[in-house]
Amino acid sequence: MFRILLGLLRLGGVAYLLSEPVLTGFTTAAAILILSSQLPKVFDVSTDGDGVLADALQALTSTGEWQWPAIGFAVMTLVLMFGGRRLHTLFPGVLVAVVVGVIVSGSADYDGSTVGELDGGFVSLTFDFPWDRAGDLALPALVIALVGFAEPSSIARTFAAQGRERWDANREMVSQGVANLAAAISGAFPVGGSFSRSSLNKL
Repeated sequence: MFRILLGLLRLGGVAYLLSEPVLTGFTTAAAILILSSQLPKVFDVSTDGDGVLADALQALTSTGEWQWPAIGFAVMTLVLMFGGRRLHTLFPGVLVAVVVGVIVSGSADYDGSTVGELDGGFVSLTFDFPWDRAGDLALPALVIALVGFAEPSSIARTFAAQGRERWDANREMVSQGVANLAAAISGAFPVGGSFSRSSLNKL
């Protein structure tokens, strides 16, 4: 709700309080963390969970535990994602990689790590919230709304600058607020921005 109110009051300009050096450092660090977090999955190596960078280093050095089928899937995915763009800019590399991966893993009895079965069913809406604690939660919610807007606004500003597109911070604030409101009443995860997923959408 706070993001909706802030956007309607045209206070989305708080996103511009992040200077360009801070934004550059943020995006660079995010890229390093995203790449590091995927290395244990690429090699399908179990790590100690001591941190993203520590787990990445452990995955790289545990060559005896590397699972070559998992590495093959990773290579295939990269080839489809980046090689497909050489065929055509609209080639759906990510979608093709997912479909091919599902077919190959199912037909070849792949025994590596997978997502597994997902629960089905329809979403149930609820408004059963602790309304009696609204006063206690107001300030933390406002802080979360402002701080949590830093990453998605950084992502939007970065991609808007790359594409030379206009970006409206107030509209972004309202859209984030509406999405989080819908997530709250449907029992979904909080909505935000992700550099890794946004980058995939750009491919």
